[in-house]
Amino acid sequence: MIVKELIKALQKEKPDAIVIMSHDSEGNGYSPLSSIDTDTYTPDSTWSGEVGLNEGQEAIILTPIN
Repeated sequence: MIVKELIKALQKEKPDAIVIMSHDSEGNGYSPLSSIDTDTYTPDSTWSGEVGLNEGQEAIILTPIN
């Protein structure tokens, strides 16, 4: 996905939704962005949580190709 596609996709979303990424912060690999989805996010801690449970806050999910 390129920047203009990301901007266009995000303009359709609620501006106060949390953004969740499906990779770690340690840099254990990088992958191009594959898709943007909306779902719910329920934190387990300040750094991790679950997506797709019936409870939780609305979130934008950024999913890599790999």
